[in-house]
Amino acid sequence: MAISKLYDLILWITPITEAFPRSLRHTLGHRIVNELLDVLRTLVEARYSRKGRPLLERANLGIDYARHLIRLSKDLKALSLNRYQHGQKLLEEVGRLIGGWRKTLPGERPMTPVDESFSDESSTDSATEESRIP
Repeated sequence: MAISKLYDLILWITPITEAFPRSLRHTLGHRIVNELLDVLRTLVEARYSRKGRPLLERANLGIDYARHLIRLSKDLKALSLNRYQHGQKLLEEVGRLIGGWRKTLPGERPMTPVDESFSDESSTDSATEESRIP
């Protein structure tokens, strides 16, 4: 399902990026389409791979990157507000579908941002240190 929704998104956004101003068409416009095509390839690979989780995580990163590129297109006035909102809605749906797909895989662990202030190493060091104190 994520693959078909992403395919629809690519069909929708490709002609829009071709209408970007020349100064943005060959940089930002092509980068958006290429990133979405890379995500499509990654999702197809994940469908046939036994190790789908890393591929789905990479696809999620690509979706997030595309989200930022589309926002930049709006801010640079290459994309109207209505088209921006529609594109973000489609990207959100694809991201949700990828997240659901990840949850169906065995051994699912939620992806969380790394917080270095609470690393496991510091807690084990202090626990070991406390056990040495008489």
